[in-house]
Amino acid sequence: MAISEAIERHLASMLTRTPRCGKTPEEMVDRIGDVVAWTTWADIATTAADRAAHIDSRLEPSVAESLRRLSTAVTDAVERHG
Repeated sequence: MAISEAIERHLASMLTRTPRCGKTPEEMVDRIGDVVAWTTWADIATTAADRAAHIDSRLEPSVAESLRRLSTAVTDAVERHG
């Protein structure tokens, strides 16, 4: 199921609980592409590993190592939790 379909499926119900929203379901559906961001855990892990591999050499060594440890923590967590 596409993200927009999943949102649209529950949008009317959500709007009944948020009466001050002031938007119709149609208006909200039309804006999905502009306001919804989507990523995956795999993308996050890949980006973290890539950034760790390209840490600016001008950084202080302790800062660079901290960034590497954080990257490893992210990629390990994604791998562990699937």
